[in-house]
Amino acid sequence: MTGLISNPPFYEMVMGWPIGWTAPEERVTGFAAWLQRSRGALSEALAEQDT
Repeated sequence: MTGLISNPPFYEMVMGWPIGWTAPEERVTGFAAWLQRSRGALSEALAEQDT
């Protein structure tokens, strides 16, 4: 498959994400911030489960 170009705004629209959520030119995207929060919440949940 040559010649295919990724189009982030298209994928954002298809997935129902806000436009700009995965903007590759942004240093920190909404997705990156969400992923960091999710991992933190998961770590906390697992830590609570171990105690």
